[in-house]
Formats: sequence, structure tokens, C-alpha cells
Amino acid sequence: MAEHAPRTRAASESTSGAGAAVARLRDRAFVAVLGLVVVLAGLSAAGGTYAFWNDQAATDAGTLSTGTAALSGSWAHEDAHTGTLLPGESVLREVDLHNDGDVALEISLAGTVDSPGYRLKGAAGSCEDGHPMQPFGADFSPLPSVGDRPGVFTVEPDSTSKICVGIEATEGLVPGNDSSFTIRIEGKQAQ
Repeated sequence: MAEHAPRTRAASESTSGAGAAVARLRDRAFVAVLGLVVVLAGLSAAGGTYAFWNDQAATDAGTLSTGTAALSGSWAHEDAHTGTLLPGESVLREVDLHNDGDVALEISLAGTVDSPGYRLKGAAGSCEDGHPMQPFGADFSPLPSVGDRPGVFTVEPDSTSKICVGIEATEGLVPGNDSSFTIRIEGKQAQ
């Protein structure tokens, strides 16, 4: 029995040594896994930054066009309107717009009136065509197209189109007040 005791002790020592080795191995594995997690987190962060600064995407081919935009206008007018406007009445004038450039131009109107009781309005086409008049103010408003052309009113290169502009007396009109107004016509390259 004396011989058996040392073997048990040796076996017991080797078991505790193996347990310590397993514990050390487990600790090293934990540190290695933790280190791997840190490295992967660092790589994903760097990769995310790389992707952020170097991202690519495919788009449909667009059209970039250049050219000359040149719009001139003329209208037949009397020097002054000498009649009296009552609320709901208008004075209309046709403006011939000629696109002297080589790109189509979208037409917008803006204008101001120096006294209350008047409203500016405009329409694409001749005043005799009866197209609905749209009020406009100090900010440029695009004119809607007429006929079968959807979208905004455009004047094609080297062509002339008419617009109708007018001033209408409103319910806020003060009798006897004179007024002057300014109308601005803008043509920008059509999309």
C-alpha cells in the first residue's frame, strides 16, 4: 500500500498540473479571442471609414448640355392706359418672346405693383387664346405649358412665342389711385 500512495499523489499532482495548464490555456485562449475581437473591431472601423471615403455607385447616364441663352421680347402697347379699372377688370398685353440662343428656355414671370388693389397675372400663348391667367408676384413663377406640351412653357431655339401679361383690379382697389408696375420675364435653360 505504501507504493500505491505515491502513485496516487503523483496522479493527483499531475491532475492539478493539468488543471493549471488547462486554466492557463483557457486564459490564453480568452486573451487571444479578446485580442481577435479588438482587431476585428478595429478593421471593421477602418474598413467602414475606407468605404465611407471611397464609396462608389452607378447612376444612369445624364445629359450635360451647354449653349447660349438669349431671350428678347417686344410688345405693342400704348404709352399709358387712360381708362379706369373697376374691381375684376384687367388690362392685357401680348409679349412676343424670341429665343435668339441655341437652347430651349423655360419661361417664368415675376413682378411688383407699387400700390394695393392690383394683381399681376400671366399666361402662355396669345391673350386671344383664352388660356387661364395665373397670378404672379415678386418671386419668379414658371408659366404652365399650353396645348399638348406637359410641364412648363418653353420657347425653342430660334423661334418666337407669345405670352399674355396683365394687371387686374381687385376688391382692395382704392378709387382714384394711380399705380405703376414692373414685370420681369426670365428664360432659363430647359431641363
